[in-house]
Amino acid sequence: MRTRLLASAIGLPVLLFGCGAPAPSAPVRQSLAVRQALHDPSQIDAALLAGVRRRGVTGIVLCLGDRAVTELDRRAADLVRSAGLQLGYWLEVGRSVALANARPDLMASLQGHREWRQAVASAPSPGAGEVVKAWPWLPVAYREAFDLHLARVRRQLVELPVAEVVYLSDLQGPPSSCGCGNALCRWATDYTLHGAPPLRSAELGPPGAAARFVAAVRAIAPASRVIPVWVTECEEVDRNGPCRGVGCYHGACWREFDKQWSALVGECRTVALLLPHASFGRPVHWPRAAVEHLRGRVGNAVRLIAVVEGGSDPIPGVEVLLTRHAAIPQGFEPRIVHVPK
Repeated sequence: MRTRLLASAIGLPVLLFGCGAPAPSAPVRQSLAVRQALHDPSQIDAALLAGVRRRGVTGIVLCLGDRAVTELDRRAADLVRSAGLQLGYWLEVGRSVALANARPDLMASLQGHREWRQAVASAPSPGAGEVVKAWPWLPVAYREAFDLHLARVRRQLVELPVAEVVYLSDLQGPPSSCGCGNALCRWATDYTLHGAPPLRSAELGPPGAAARFVAAVRAIAPASRVIPVWVTECEEVDRNGPCRGVGCYHGACWREFDKQWSALVGECRTVALLLPHASFGRPVHWPRAAVEHLRGRVGNAVRLIAVVEGGSDPIPGVEVLLTRHAAIPQGFEPRIVHVPK
């Protein structure tokens, strides 16, 4: 499988600092009901744990990404437990640099709208038998990617102490999945316009891949609560902003989101929403507005956990997981991949 890197990475405001690197400091509003804090294992020591307990935090979630487990990770988990705090793990699923480099054929493509190119003016167009892929996103909707991600998550969990909660991040498609350029658009893998057949280098599995993945991880870690992490989708006001003129909100995006959400909540009664306002280029009130918007569409039957940055407005009735101390990368680079006949 031949790959060719496009001229530059797409300039999305959602690019974060990498799992383990502290995000920019922001004051934590006292009115936020912070119950859990996301940290890189390298940050964990007795002084930090004593400090979070004084602030009323009851759980530490260790950001492990998609990498192999180390002795440092196990030591951090033991320290969290010894401090009397709830232990959690944040595991990356659909975004994997190592796997994308090894298996570019399993990456999602950008074959629909071309508006994402406004952020990468020098990006060349694919030639015959080529397609633009969103590196390093390999959605679990692809049959083989599902199996590879699950095998990696199994290895991570087998090598770690049992945790009370396991978060599974990026179970959807890549950002800008329809090609609009909006980082919140995650519903597609190989979207094309007007019914044109997609140029596909990976086989899709059955519908409801995210829900099936959560169920499979539950079987691996039956003593842990397994919680999917979800991105909410675009907003009507995004048309002339992040959607770059594409009518996503009244198009297929929310209809497809609703289908995937229904499958997910059929398996999960708790869902974490990824809502870092600054990293997504949104105002401080956006997480609350996004939760209210989602509840207006899907009701209140599902318990929500808001994954936010410091400085966010409070969200009534929603537990908060603070990401200020370890960020979750969400950007992508467009790369050209040759698809064999």
